[in-house]
Amino acid sequence: MKWSPRRKKIFIFLVCLTIIVAALGLYYYNAIHRLRYQLVDLGLGTVGLTSAEIKLTIEVQNPNVLPIYIPSIDFDVYVNNQRLANGYTGAFTVGGSSRQSVVVSVTFAYLDIGMTIAGLITGGGTVTVRAEGSANFFLFGVPFSTTLYDATFT
Repeated sequence: MKWSPRRKKIFIFLVCLTIIVAALGLYYYNAIHRLRYQLVDLGLGTVGLTSAEIKLTIEVQNPNVLPIYIPSIDFDVYVNNQRLANGYTGAFTVGGSSRQSVVVSVTFAYLDIGMTIAGLITGGGTVTVRAEGSANFFLFGVPFSTTLYDATFT
């Protein structure tokens, strides 16, 4: 089978497009895993009969040269390995080699507090706040796990 010049150009274009999309996907996957998160502030949001909302201010540091756009993140918050709350962020961009503060609302059920307090008591004065979730992009999600806060009280 002989290819026409037009068909060859279309094939080369599709191969180049596939390589570019794969390279961008690989960059974003690696860039997301290089982000660093730090809990900066904690505040109380709305309080209901069965649950409450906490406002977390999280500083996201991007060590990459290029900026990173994140459409959304879904995550769970754990305190001493006990699931306490779940949260969601809207879209945000972290510039290259810079930091961005993001205010996140997380909701927890009052029934979940008992296990968390038990974990704090048996943790020997250690408090670790960890977030696990997925940075959601258009066609795929990039899973992540990060420690937001880690302290020992004596």
